[in-house]
Amino acid sequence: MSQQELLTAVAAALDRIGIQYMVTGSIASSLYGEPRLSHDIDILLHVPAENAIRLAGAFPPPRFYLDPAEAIAEMVREESMFNLILSKLSWSMRAGGSEKQFRDALRVLEVQQGSLDVAYCERWAVELGVQELWERLRAEAGP
Repeated sequence: MSQQELLTAVAAALDRIGIQYMVTGSIASSLYGEPRLSHDIDILLHVPAENAIRLAGAFPPPRFYLDPAEAIAEMVREESMFNLILSKLSWSMRAGGSEKQFRDALRVLEVQQGSLDVAYCERWAVELGVQELWERLRAEAGP
């Protein structure tokens, strides 16, 4: 599936379930500015908590990968930067150990460490299957 076909499929699914979204990142800047090569599509979603389960159902595996519906629902309720950290770790794992995603998570953790909800992060790291990356992240971030 081409990047354009993927974006069209994702937009159609989001429209179908009534989730507001905005295409961002290099795709958007390429459309409105200087074109450049990108291997990802950045989409910002506005997901009311009551639509989290519908969101997960709109992107079934194996064609798509989304976190479990329960994780999405809790992340929507929490609205915290910890979700970004865990999401980056999940993408790092899915991308075969992407150091770029891992470093993004590390930098967020370093800046936000003073307000870290360790129990929340540890619980979801296990749930999302990124516990080993979470432990590495904590070790590299230091005290």
